[in-house]
Amino acid sequence: MNLKIANEKLTNKIKRIAKKDKKHAESLNKAFDRLIENPYCGKPLRHKLKGNYRIHVYSSFVLIYEIKEDVNTIIILEYAHHDDAY
Repeated sequence: MNLKIANEKLTNKIKRIAKKDKKHAESLNKAFDRLIENPYCGKPLRHKLKGNYRIHVYSSFVLIYEIKEDVNTIIILEYAHHDDAY
């Protein structure tokens, strides 16, 4: 599977977090590796986020993503603190 970040704003957000905190960046990289190995490792979301999945990263942060089987791609939609992600 390929990994794609949904937009430039999210890309910049992830870069800023990674630059400030190396442990946080390491946790993100491990999460990306897990997703590439098994895209369905996350929990399926419900209600308005139905069709998307989430995994926890670095304690209370959440990575929300969508799986596009037809193009073999995982699209990262959001990365935020759990309180702000939903």
